Amino acid sequence: MLTARKIPMSRLTSIILAVAVSTALLTITAPEVCAQSRSLEEGPIVRRQLLYRSNRFELTPSLAHTLNDSYRRAAFLNLGTNYHLTNDFSLGLNAGWGLSYNTNILSEIEATNPSVARELAFAETTLLMNFHLGWVPYYGKFNFLDTTTVNFDLHLLGGLGAALVTSESDELSGFKFGPAIGIGMRFFFDGDTALTLEVIDHMYSQADAQRSGERVEESFGHTVLVSVGVSFFVTGDLRVSR
Repeated sequence: MLTARKIPMSRLTSIILAVAVSTALLTITAPEVCAQSRSLEEGPIVRRQLLYRSNRFELTPSLAHTLNDSYRRAAFLNLGTNYHLTNDFSLGLNAGWGLSYNTNILSEIEATNPSVARELAFAETTLLMNFHLGWVPYYGKFNFLDTTTVNFDLHLLGGLGAALVTSESDELSGFKFGPAIGIGMRFFFDGDTALTLEVIDHMYSQADAQRSGERVEESFGHTVLVSVGVSFFVTGDLRVSR
């Protein structure tokens, strides 16, 4: 026959106190446990991300070419510099020295109407430069031939551009200023080098040619420069985010 055992009052008090203390501890620590469980969802989408640009100085020698010249087109030896304030934003300066040559239109004028060609003076772009703010709105990676992973970025830039125009006519020559905007991509070989492609539009008032004895009439135009180069990150180490 089973008999009930009476629990002493002192022991019952101890049990009640233990339960109360345990409940209080659970109440205090529960928010911390919940916060730890939420951190995975509230943290960065990409962990251990390679910070190719953050706090690094970049040098980019490149070959460039203008696209939309009427009479004299130019090929440029270009040098770009960027200091990346963060992985997304940078300050930079690009400068290119150009060598001009005739477009097909001018060659045809010289061949068919040499007397007219001798009366004309043509503008040549000798120097193109811009000071800009850069922004990387998108970056990622892809597999090349299923064997190599290539990291890349898409970057935009905008700032102030300047062009040095030379000509036989003093009215065509001089420095021209205006806005410059561009878009580009980097394809990283490793942590310190990348293939860089850019298209930059320099906008300023200009005249392409002047007939002898006539007044120059300038109009707001575009000088579009396409460049291919190699970027070298010469300061700072490739870092990894948390």
